[in-house]
Amino acid sequence: MYARKERHDRGNRIEEVVYHDRNNLLATLRTYSTGGVLQMEEQYSDYQKRIKNGFTKYWYPSGKLYWISDYRNNVRHGAFLVYTEDGTLKRREYYKNGTRKKAICYGQAGEVVPCTDFLQEARFAADPQQLITHLQTYMDRDLHPLRAPRMLVRFDVGTDGAVENLYFIFPSQEGQVNSPKPFKPANDDEPTFLMDAFEDMPNWKPATFDGIPIRSTVSLAVRYKKGILTIRKGPDHVTR
Repeated sequence: MYARKERHDRGNRIEEVVYHDRNNLLATLRTYSTGGVLQMEEQYSDYQKRIKNGFTKYWYPSGKLYWISDYRNNVRHGAFLVYTEDGTLKRREYYKNGTRKKAICYGQAGEVVPCTDFLQEARFAADPQQLITHLQTYMDRDLHPLRAPRMLVRFDVGTDGAVENLYFIFPSQEGQVNSPKPFKPANDDEPTFLMDAFEDMPNWKPATFDGIPIRSTVSLAVRYKKGILTIRKGPDHVTR
């Protein structure tokens, strides 16, 4: 069988890609710690487009299996199983084309307990609407004249919920004429819109992975039209 292997040193991990066809589409991606311990394995039907098909597996640092999930066309399809480090099953879910159909979770004594999402994204307070309320207070004070009707805001949310590395992107002139890249980094000459309001945000609730707080990157599309402020949150970027 055809097989070609590549290894890449990513600093804090080693990535190994094994290609199973001459077009470099069918592939297995494995990640190892710098000490050589297997951390993750993913199966791809099109590695160039990062389309997962088959089982994805993660391991504890001890080498014990952490979780395994079946994917079809880049979404979960089939069983998703999570284990404790001693090998006890603590979560069993079933997905169909990316939609969770069943879920059952177990406590330390094997009892059935309520299931929370395995990966919970960062969120602002208990109600996302409170973020709009927070920003609206700045507009109501007329501290920041609204010159840019829309923008993209990106920032990191730490494990303690602190907001860091704020980055603002404003629409370019080209973006108003159906440019395929409607945003460009803001420069010092472009007007700011509620920048201080974002800088003054209270801490967010951090993203969690299997109940453990993790760092994530949040993207918000902010739009102001006819007196109405809307915010659309994209999927968090996490490192797990």
